[in-house]
Amino acid sequence: WTGAENLYFYIDASEQPADFKADLLLYTKGNGMIEMVNGAPYAYWNGSKWVDANIDDYHHLSISAGYVGWIRLPLASVYNNPSLNEVQRLGFLLEHHKVGASVYFDYFAVETPSVKTPNEIATAVTVWDVENAPDNMTDWAIDRFKEEWGGDYGVSAGQWTPKGVNGKGVNGSRALQWDVHG
Repeated sequence: WTGAENLYFYIDASEQPADFKADLLLYTKGNGMIEMVNGAPYAYWNGSKWVDANIDDYHHLSISAGYVGWIRLPLASVYNNPSLNEVQRLGFLLEHHKVGASVYFDYFAVETPSVKTPNEIATAVTVWDVENAPDNMTDWAIDRFKEEWGGDYGVSAGQWTPKGVNGKGVNGSRALQWDVHG
C-alpha cells in the first residue's frame, strides 16, 4: 500500500431500495482500526464521470439506492494520512435498510496516479479481487468479531452473513456478499 493515493472498490447495491451507509475500515499490524474522516471527499462513478461526495458525520459513505459501480477513496484525506505500510486488512460497518437484501463488494485496488475511468482500474495494484472468497465466511467472521470487539453479536445473532458468491462482481465475477437477516 505504500505510496498509494486512492483505494478503489466495486459495489453492487441493486437490492437496496433505499440509500444506505457503509464505513470501510483499514486495520493495521497492531490491530488498530483506522476510520474514515468526517467530511472527507470521495467519489463514485456515475457511468460517465467521477461524482464528488463527502463522508458523513458518522464516518460513512452514503450509497444511493440501487447503485452499482465503483467508489474511489483518496487515502490521504479519507483516512487522514495513515501509515499505509502497516495496513493489513479491510473491514466493513454497514447500515442496511432492507432485511433479506444483500450488498456485494468486489475488486479492491490501490494506485498512485488518478484513474480516469474504471477501465483503467485494471492497471492498479490489486489488494483483493475476491475470487478466493469462501462460500461460507460465518466462522471466520465470528472469530474476527470476537478478536476485535470481544463478542459475536452481529454474526452469531444471525443478523448478517458474509460469503463469496459467483456472478455479482465486476463483469459477472465472484463477489463478497453481505446478507442481512434482521
